[in-house]
Amino acid sequence: MFLTSEILEEDSLIYLPLQQQWYSPSSCLWAKSTCISGKVAIASIYPGLQEFFVDRLGIQPPHVGMFVEELQRLANGDIAPPIQQVSDLIQEISSRAPTPEALNGLRDCNILPIKGIDGQVSLQHAASRFAIVDRLQYEDLFRGKIPMLDFGLEDIYKLQPFLSALGLEDRYMSLNIKENSMANSSTLDSILSRRMRAKAYAFYRLVSPYCSWSCSFH
Repeated sequence: MFLTSEILEEDSLIYLPLQQQWYSPSSCLWAKSTCISGKVAIASIYPGLQEFFVDRLGIQPPHVGMFVEELQRLANGDIAPPIQQVSDLIQEISSRAPTPEALNGLRDCNILPIKGIDGQVSLQHAASRFAIVDRLQYEDLFRGKIPMLDFGLEDIYKLQPFLSALGLEDRYMSLNIKENSMANSSTLDSILSRRMRAKAYAFYRLVSPYCSWSCSFH
């Protein structure tokens, strides 16, 4: 008797040793791990059988739509989902370069971990009031003063595709903060001025061979 995809589906004939259970093809994903409920990953268990599982049985690699649907399901549940689970799904989506259209269903969902001024983290939607910290000095300066997206700097860079697709580029603190340097008072230091002139002249002598003849020193 030949094993067909219909037989494998009806009889759940895909075995996973770690779980010690049998699964149907529709319950499987061709991936090394997965955070999608109701699905199991089989790529690390059967690494040499991709052609059979993917081409013959139609087991799919996870795509961005699967993670978006899972995130929507969690956001619309009766119980607030674990923030780490939501964060993992967001990173999976971002790693697949989502388009704005792909994320339309997430814009009104409470799926963004926001740290409030009280230090508590809660899941909020894209229209909520918060900033995206993309400079370490800004995090130190504004911690406890404004709500912030609760991801580390390294994760913020990785999440750029996701944040851009949600239209949140204008929340980056580096685009909204203008830095000014001011001196309360100033006095002329003749000794420092002479030292600066001497160093400037020495620097000019060093670089002048590389300058065009139009360069002048004052």
